[in-house]
Amino acid sequence: MARERIFQNERKAKLEIGAYTTLGILLEAFIGAAHELHHTGHSSFKHQRVLALIGENTPLPSWPLYDSYRRMLDFIGGMTDHYAVDLAQEMGGRLRGD
Repeated sequence: MARERIFQNERKAKLEIGAYTTLGILLEAFIGAAHELHHTGHSSFKHQRVLALIGENTPLPSWPLYDSYRRMLDFIGGMTDHYAVDLAQEMGGRLRGD
């Protein structure tokens, strides 16, 4: 019954697709920033802005890439669902209230 009525529900499918999109946007931004920082030793203006969201927990260029990625994943994993959705929408160009 659960497989037929709950897991196949259209609303649930839409929420899951939205979650994948949200995570994709956040991962692309934060992992991209960590990758650039690790490989070049500095960040583009865009990635500087992304890293600024992490604050004092921003990885350093000297860190192993694995540790930088873990820091990014920890930051994203610590977000509430609502904050993650809002941030991903804002990163995608949609401002609150739009």
